[in-house]
Amino acid sequence: MKSKQIGGTHYQSNMECWDYILANDLGYLEGTAIKYLTRWKKKNGVEDLYKAIHFIEKLIETQSKDITHVMRDWARDAQDNNGDNDR
Repeated sequence: MKSKQIGGTHYQSNMECWDYILANDLGYLEGTAIKYLTRWKKKNGVEDLYKAIHFIEKLIETQSKDITHVMRDWARDAQDNNGDNDR
């Protein structure tokens, strides 16, 4: 099946990023990091590298902690952030 390009040329390459992600059975966090690493030179520059780092850091966090701790920390952070908005 011939693929069609929708959107910018920053996704055009020999292999589509999503094909690589699917072929390697990568999860959301891994796949999103790969997406930003693949396009950084052609789209948003260093900003995309920081986005990739953000997703890699989250992947490390989820692999380093029991998921219960991750969810508890997320809930605490969300509560803290809501409190900041009230000031």
